[in-house]
Amino acid sequence: MGRWPGIEDGTIPGLCEYFDTRPVVILDDVFAQLDESRRTEILRFAAAQDQVLITAAAESDIPILPANESAESGEIPVNHIAVADLKRRDEADAERAGEQ
Repeated sequence: MGRWPGIEDGTIPGLCEYFDTRPVVILDDVFAQLDESRRTEILRFAAAQDQVLITAAAESDIPILPANESAESGEIPVNHIAVADLKRRDEADAERAGEQ
């Protein structure tokens, strides 16, 4: 693969500098097969990015960082979206719409 001028190793900082923008990082089910220390390293990496979308099969796969390693507020802002809950809500909405 060819190299772009100004990008030394293809890392996110190099890409940010070259394109003068910050990426949205998408990590799909990255925690499932990792031990706790590697999960924590991925979460530290994610916490240092501007925008990250992480999928996980189980909420219990997502490690919790100590407050002194998290964002300024002591926590990394996280929005948990349970797909099963969304499906149930959509089914309930469809039932209500059918009753009208």
